[in-house]
Amino acid sequence: KPAAWGPMVGDYAAVVYKNKIYPVILGDSGPSDKVGEASLRLARVLNPKANGRTRAISDVGVTYLFFPKTKVKNGPPNLTEWRQKVLKLLGEIGGVSSSSVVHDWES
Repeated sequence: KPAAWGPMVGDYAAVVYKNKIYPVILGDSGPSDKVGEASLRLARVLNPKANGRTRAISDVGVTYLFFPKTKVKNGPPNLTEWRQKVLKLLGEIGGVSSSSVVHDWES
């Protein structure tokens, strides 16, 4: 069971890679000391060659920021809402230099 202050499935997160921030939600987790892998959609944005056998990134150049207790409402993904919420959450911890560094997912 995760810690009360830890991220849970459905919480907002930001993936930082090469001067870009990708708004996401935590989709799975486990075992207890690991968080699940990124979606294939995110993986292919980070590395177009990513697939079921090729990881998107295999080094420490990726940062994951989780925002505990921010669970997304159930329903189909609202990518515009994800971006707006992650921008707001980033603002609460110091903000970003420009909103243009936050990826705008196409539906």
